[in-house]
Amino acid sequence: MGKTFISYGDYEQLVPKLKLVKPVLVKITDRYTEKMNKLLNRKKHSTNLTISMDKPVYQTKEGDAAFLTCSVYPKPDQIVWKKDKTAKPSEIVPIDNRKYFYGIEAPTLVIKDPYKIYDEAHYQCTAKAHRKTIDGQVVQLQVTAVTDLCRTTSAMGPSDVMSQSTTRLEDLNADIRHR
Repeated sequence: MGKTFISYGDYEQLVPKLKLVKPVLVKITDRYTEKMNKLLNRKKHSTNLTISMDKPVYQTKEGDAAFLTCSVYPKPDQIVWKKDKTAKPSEIVPIDNRKYFYGIEAPTLVIKDPYKIYDEAHYQCTAKAHRKTIDGQVVQLQVTAVTDLCRTTSAMGPSDVMSQSTTRLEDLNADIRHR
């Protein structure tokens, strides 16, 4: 006898053939398929979306890169970073791949060449997956301006700078001798 075997996944081929044999079988197959899809989706969506930040305050200097670590499990469908000078960020940080970098594969926000007046702010990572949205902890980025570093150095007298340099040199020599 010429029986044809239809494998899993050939639903489009199965239904027309069932209609020829018995229309009731089509209804049974549709109901079964619907129930299976609901069960599969329920299992798929049952995992709770979690988001965690590495620390509450991040520090960097102007000209360096800043990394605001965000971990999301399971892999989200979308990541959005927001920033603001206030404790409740609302301005969306654009992914421009020149200054700001982040995405679903790597949700950590990377800020290339941060500047104190623009980038020192509060930041929040938001993840979306399976119709759920979860906000991460609001974190603060502190940026030390290059001019602040210059002021600190220039406020020291020449003898202070010389004594600090001498102390560092003595520490290095002592460290080398102990090895």
